[in-house]
Amino acid sequence: MKYLAALYFFCLLCIPYFPRLDSIDIIGAHWFYLSALNLVYFLVLFNKNPFQTIATYKDLPVFFLYLLFLFLVFISLFYSNNLNVSLVDLARIFSIFLTVIYTLLFLPYVKLQYLLITFLSTLIIDLFFIYYYVVEYFTVNTFSIVSFQSIYTESLFRGFSGNKNIMAAFICMKFPISLYYFFKSKSHISILYFPFFILFFITIFLLNSRATFLSLSAVLFLTLLYYFFDSRKKLFHTFLIIASLSLSFYIFTFILFYNSPDVSIVSEVNSIQLNAKSSNHRFLLWDNALNYIFENPFFGSGIGNWKIESAPYWKTELSDFIVPYHAHNDFLELSTELGVLGGLVYFSIFIFIFYVSIKSILKFDLKSSYNLLILSFFIIYFVDAFLNFPLERTIIQLNFALFFSLFLFNHRFQANE
Repeated sequence: MKYLAALYFFCLLCIPYFPRLDSIDIIGAHWFYLSALNLVYFLVLFNKNPFQTIATYKDLPVFFLYLLFLFLVFISLFYSNNLNVSLVDLARIFSIFLTVIYTLLFLPYVKLQYLLITFLSTLIIDLFFIYYYVVEYFTVNTFSIVSFQSIYTESLFRGFSGNKNIMAAFICMKFPISLYYFFKSKSHISILYFPFFILFFITIFLLNSRATFLSLSAVLFLTLLYYFFDSRKKLFHTFLIIASLSLSFYIFTFILFYNSPDVSIVSEVNSIQLNAKSSNHRFLLWDNALNYIFENPFFGSGIGNWKIESAPYWKTELSDFIVPYHAHNDFLELSTELGVLGGLVYFSIFIFIFYVSIKSILKFDLKSSYNLLILSFFIIYFVDAFLNFPLERTIIQLNFALFFSLFLFNHRFQANE
């Protein structure tokens, strides 16, 4: 079984790097690969009845909430405005559910340390893909700061995701693992993380994703606050984090504003406005979703149907031919599709995870740093779910399935102590 487990996790982590199969949107290929992997393992493990895993975790409240969410998704088929669209989204959500089940089934057969390190190592691959096109460009053209400024756009660093916000969230969700091992390392070893942190922070600045800025700031603040109050104070580690962040910010601003005396980072920050236009019309999208929820509080449009139901709201803003695909808030979007109950159940999953994780962290015992790792991931995911649509993106859902399984596995172990 341990070889099946190792192969499953290896294939799972490789999905983001598989060919896109000439698909217009790469998520089509990603969902296909994930579904195929789960189908193969379902056939291989058919006689072992992997769904016995459900019975093992059914007593955990957060797992019950997750099952209730899945049930509400299935029930929405009976009142769906467009059944074909709902079946597509149901298949995707069920595929993630299978991923959670298989991850829980295989976790006892792998060493957690090896799994986390392997997962962290893929972050190096992600950074390679992000800079690949830039390096390729400058192998033909002479590199200079001025020439870089002339070609720079955030989308240039989108990597294999097709969208800079998705790529930023994807790599940001892996970053807490590096923080976990960084603070576990001795001072002379921690210095080795310094160049990696600089590269990572510069990449985040270049991607310029506001959701990532917000979530990463929260995670760094929480991490530094934890080690400030922890008895094992990590002052040197804290200094390295602050130093790498400061140096990265300086390098980023120097590269982008070099030879531009009329532009400064201060003016750029001051130019940020909190309005619908600067937020890519998110306020309007949220207002439209809320209006629909007030009109349909009990039964929504059916899972996946908001992309259709949003058209009458949005056509007054642009045209009949351009409509938003998502509400840019998974909690509101699910409420339009499953009703208020469905949105609250999904929201409650994260509230419960936050509560349990924070309660465990405040014990300041040997397991607190691991609970901090899990909490950090869900903070990043929660912020992304509040501002974007991670439920739609396969590579983000792979991260969710892994960390949700790690939380369940850890929570069950602590509950039995």
